[in-house]
Amino acid sequence: MTSEELAIVYFKDMRKRMCEDHLKICPKDSVAYRATLIEKGFYDAAIKSLEQKPCEDAVSKEDVLAEIIRFSTEEGASVECQQLYCDVNNMPPVTPATPAQRWIPVSERLPEENKTVIASTKYGVYSEARYTKEDGWEWAYESGADYWVELEYVTAWMPLPESYKGESEDKE
Repeated sequence: MTSEELAIVYFKDMRKRMCEDHLKICPKDSVAYRATLIEKGFYDAAIKSLEQKPCEDAVSKEDVLAEIIRFSTEEGASVECQQLYCDVNNMPPVTPATPAQRWIPVSERLPEENKTVIASTKYGVYSEARYTKEDGWEWAYESGADYWVELEYVTAWMPLPESYKGESEDKE
């Protein structure tokens, strides 16, 4: 089970134990009932965000923590807001990997044809490899040369990183 899946199970359990059961016994016009609805909203938001696929426009942990602080100052906010703050603050980061940072299994997809990539095989990693429909996987026998050799047992690949742009290059 991933850390996100564990967090979903945890938040669903906390929502049930701390909110849903409490709402059944609190008078609907009470401060405790309103505070519990706020807490339930936090749990629902946490669960919803964890169930979504990672994306670049995701809300930051700092923004969520700021919202918890803002709600915790309202009348009727309870100690559970403090616990929720601690729970969110201790969650692991879920920053999605950019395509250049992760291996892409060949079963998932292949790179653009003739594009130089990094390839992983059962024998090791090849820093200059490419795939073509005609020839399959190949690797550059000599860096920079146009001499390609068949490459077998490729399991995954990743795009080449951007070229380094150091300070000396920026000044030119």
